[in-house]
Amino acid sequence: MRITQAIVAITLLLLTGCNNSNNGTEVPYLMGHKPNTVSPSRPITKIEEHIALTAMEAKHQETLASIAAQKETRLQQLALEKRKSEDQTRERISASENQRRIVIEKERQQAAIMIEKERSTLYQQYLIATVIVFILLILLGYFIHQRHQALKLKLHEDELRHKELMLASQQHHERINKTLEILASEKTDKQLKKELVRLLKDQNSTQPKLLNQR
Repeated sequence: MRITQAIVAITLLLLTGCNNSNNGTEVPYLMGHKPNTVSPSRPITKIEEHIALTAMEAKHQETLASIAAQKETRLQQLALEKRKSEDQTRERISASENQRRIVIEKERQQAAIMIEKERSTLYQQYLIATVIVFILLILLGYFIHQRHQALKLKLHEDELRHKELMLASQQHHERINKTLEILASEKTDKQLKKELVRLLKDQNSTQPKLLNQR
């Protein structure tokens, strides 16, 4: 609209100038007068001044509009750059947060794996210790049982040996008593008595001893 007003004002200014040139006094050249080449100066009318001011104002308004448009364009560019910078900053922050979360998750997984390994190792140590203690208890029980069996066998052997000695002692006493009875008999020959006395001495020297006499 302002550009159209400027064009109309310039057109009116040109038309007014042309009319003023035609309205001047002309002296025909054929009558012996030379044409006046210098136009006389005249004052600017209010219409011309108004048109000129309107044109200047339109030009000024156009310049202001251009400046405002450039300013608006620059502001839009700055806003776009700001949004782009903010988006890039948010993206960097988001990428940094994602990276930090990934690192934390990896560290957590590694810590969990280490704890699980330590727990598994501890369980294995407990299991090995339990097996060793169980084996030691079995061996101890076996040794105790073997010792008990050995003692039991020894007691049984001692008991049999004692019975054997008791039987031998009993038989020895029976033989001595029998020999004494023969010696006490008046029917026994003297030579036989001497032999029996000698046998008694030999038997006394070889008499078996009991276990509690050893």
